[in-house]
Amino acid sequence: MTADLKPSKVTYAALKGALWSGIGQWGGAVIGLVAFIINARILGPSVIGTNALAVSMVAFGNLVVAGVLVEALIQRKTLSDEERSAGFWISVPFGLLGTIVFPILAIFVPGKAGEILPYCALAIPINALAAAPVAILMRDLRFKMLSAVELLAVTVSSTVGVGMALNGFGVYSLVFMELIRISIRCVGAYAVSSYRPQLKPNLEAIKSVGKFGVGGLLLSLVGTGQAQIPRLAIGYFLGEAALGVFALATRLFNVLSSLVLGPLGSVALSVTGRLQDDLETLRDLYLKSIQFVSVIAMPCFLGIAAVAPVLIPLAFGDSWTAAVVPTQMLMLLGMRFAMTANYVAVLRGVGETQRPLIVQVTALMIIIAGIPFVAPLGIVAVTGLLMVRTLVTWPLGSYFLKQKIGVGLWHQLKAGAGAAIASILMACVVMIWVTQTTETLGDGVRLVGGVAIGACVYMALLLIFERNFVASILARFRSPTGPVQPAHES
Repeated sequence: MTADLKPSKVTYAALKGALWSGIGQWGGAVIGLVAFIINARILGPSVIGTNALAVSMVAFGNLVVAGVLVEALIQRKTLSDEERSAGFWISVPFGLLGTIVFPILAIFVPGKAGEILPYCALAIPINALAAAPVAILMRDLRFKMLSAVELLAVTVSSTVGVGMALNGFGVYSLVFMELIRISIRCVGAYAVSSYRPQLKPNLEAIKSVGKFGVGGLLLSLVGTGQAQIPRLAIGYFLGEAALGVFALATRLFNVLSSLVLGPLGSVALSVTGRLQDDLETLRDLYLKSIQFVSVIAMPCFLGIAAVAPVLIPLAFGDSWTAAVVPTQMLMLLGMRFAMTANYVAVLRGVGETQRPLIVQVTALMIIIAGIPFVAPLGIVAVTGLLMVRTLVTWPLGSYFLKQKIGVGLWHQLKAGAGAAIASILMACVVMIWVTQTTETLGDGVRLVGGVAIGACVYMALLLIFERNFVASILARFRSPTGPVQPAHES
């Protein structure tokens, strides 16, 4: 059992899990992004917006069943057979409830979004069935198997979805692409985990597991509100085409986040749960993860922001140029997410539920207070509100993190400072290249040239601002020593 691993073994298992999670997420994100680009060019902003509106409604049902209520299966150091089965009996009833509620809600939703809403709602019971076996795989750090399932699911579903779009199925190509993906994920999770719930539910185990999940559910409800309220407001005030443009910007940000932040985020709750009694090792691992993530993530976020004026029209078509500025604004927020390295999962992993909820409620209040005023002004104004929310809540979350594990805002800034400086300077160079070659070179050449110049400049700057980190990575490759031993702060 992973609960019995020593701290050094947990650290090694975390890195190995992050690697396999990264392989699955990188492969899945790339395949999914290619499918999204093709579908976006075929279907256009209005159809993408219609699907985004229906998905935003179903998101509140999906979050209840998609693993939040069974987080205790991941977080707890030991689990009985009854508690493992409790995850199934907690999620499935909510999934069945979703199949009743959302078709009724669809009656009151006008247009195409109301037509597809019952089909989108089929995702809720499927995700409910998958919640417990996926949680068990994450608990046991079996990210290799989970990644293989995820990669298979996104490959098959993307192929079907693009095929349907090419054959004129319109928005239904997006709906059934998602249903196929989560169905394969569900079947695969049961196949590789050998998870089988007990036929007779144990009420005490359900109460025990569900009690921890309630805090996570409230946290996720608030987080989903932050994500979906702006989308619903854009759809209401500006229409489905504007929502499609906003959905493109957020999709690019989410894909890049899953590529560069997702792997470590996937193992954060599992590993923190194992190290919650060894704060020195946890603190050291968390700071190193910030430095590692910042070195990889920051140049990606700022690089995309720099080339967005060329990248978006070239990849998606001229009908999507309105997504350039919102995309650039969201990419700037990536620097903050790199420096926090999924602090909410860390707090949850050490058993803290109230403090993350306070942060998320504060963020939600900012969204609720501001969205009626900014939504009619356009998607740039809405994106600006999201930036304000994120920057205001960052110090508060860091304060709570310092109380629990001794890592505050200053520690985060210090750990990511070198990569931040190198990335900002790199982005400035790339922006000069992009803006000064508008009339002399084609968009493809400008994009490739910007990426190449940015990579070279960043690597050179990294040797200046993160010299010790680069040296440690090179030393590790030259002299592999097996499991990584935890370092201690001086």
